[in-house]
Amino acid sequence: MENKDSRREIRRLLWRWGRVTATCIHKQREMREYMDLIDSVSDVHAGVLTGMPGSGKISDNTARAAEKLIYLKQQYKIQIDMLAKEIEDELRFRESIDDLMRSVEDPARTVIEMRYKYCWSFTRISQELNYAESWVKKLEGIAISIIGKNITIRKEDTKRYL
Repeated sequence: MENKDSRREIRRLLWRWGRVTATCIHKQREMREYMDLIDSVSDVHAGVLTGMPGSGKISDNTARAAEKLIYLKQQYKIQIDMLAKEIEDELRFRESIDDLMRSVEDPARTVIEMRYKYCWSFTRISQELNYAESWVKKLEGIAISIIGKNITIRKEDTKRYL
């Protein structure tokens, strides 16, 4: 991979790293929605019809509906398990990037955090730190180089964040 491409991929990983909390919150919200759906279908079951000719039999329509709802409940549980795994993966990813960030010294680390965790522009970072914007960009480049020396980038790590 070319140096320019490598730096671009590292920046994509850093944007992902900065959004881990928001991503996990979104996935937890999805999990709650699935749990609410499970709760809404949990008490559905095939019931016995009474007061009708041939009473005492289970209605075919009711049985089919109950089977479909049981199937949906199982699918919701599968989705919840997938979301839980994705959250776990994202938290593990954040930990690994946090470990990499320990190799970056201040003020470059501060620039990276402001840029990718807080989504600040270079202009805002330069104003906040009282540095020239060109120096802030240089610090970001230094940090990217340090991270690049200590990381192996797999395409699947950045593919879904293009």
